[in-house]
Amino acid sequence: MIRKIIKWVSIALASLLVLAVAFTAVFILIPFARTARNLSEKYAEQEPVVTQQSAPQTAETTAPAQPETTQPAQTPAPASEATPAAAQTEYDIYRSGTFYVTGSVTDSSGVTNPMEMAVTEDSIYMLTSVSDVKMGVMIGGGKTYLVSPENRAYIELSGAVMSMLGMDSTKLSAPSNFNFSDMPDLSAAGNVKETELDGVACKEYEFTAQSGKQTRVYMADTRLLQIDILAEDGTLVNRMAFDSVSGQIPSDRIAPPTYYEKKGLLAFISMMSKSMNGN
Repeated sequence: MIRKIIKWVSIALASLLVLAVAFTAVFILIPFARTARNLSEKYAEQEPVVTQQSAPQTAETTAPAQPETTQPAQTPAPASEATPAAAQTEYDIYRSGTFYVTGSVTDSSGVTNPMEMAVTEDSIYMLTSVSDVKMGVMIGGGKTYLVSPENRAYIELSGAVMSMLGMDSTKLSAPSNFNFSDMPDLSAAGNVKETELDGVACKEYEFTAQSGKQTRVYMADTRLLQIDILAEDGTLVNRMAFDSVSGQIPSDRIAPPTYYEKKGLLAFISMMSKSMNGN
């Protein structure tokens, strides 16, 4: 009996560690949002100076009076076609603060994890993989969920469970943590150059803050390939590499699907432990 208890405690602790790691994956993204919020205020932008040339001045002359003539009625000119709007880029979608992206996230230590993220003005969803087990963290409506797509199940985390995981639900769900809409416009880049990223020809847009921190955005036409945040010394802080960017948010990335089973803490831990062990 004692051995069974010890085994259960070990499994529970391991599962809770998985839950904590899943939350850590979400916090990898917070520097992006915080940096974006600061960059819009701190970037040293140099606006191009446009010199307007005035028309040459000529001496005024009095033209001889012309006899009045009756002008034939003018046929209205056909309405000209409206100038087509510039194509929306994937970076525009990302800056809108409402997006669904897939790709990968790399932290300052060089560790890369798969990424799937859905963000709206009042919710965020982050899917990551821990020990080859997919785990989703969903925050919205003042609630925090852990979601297991493979098991079609979820758990709503109480304040007590959040505290046990060392998480502050209030700080985690703070909208300011996930404000991506303040990323600077590409036209404000201090330096733009042609480059190549993973064999794809693209443009690198570089933004330098007054503190010396840099953000580099890599675009291939309208495609968003990658965003790097670098420290003052040029070392990598965070990197997001994008496989897809969309403004359409799947409904099951905003709230747990109705066909998912809601589980309690122990049942969810047991389920995830079995998934980790390949059962």
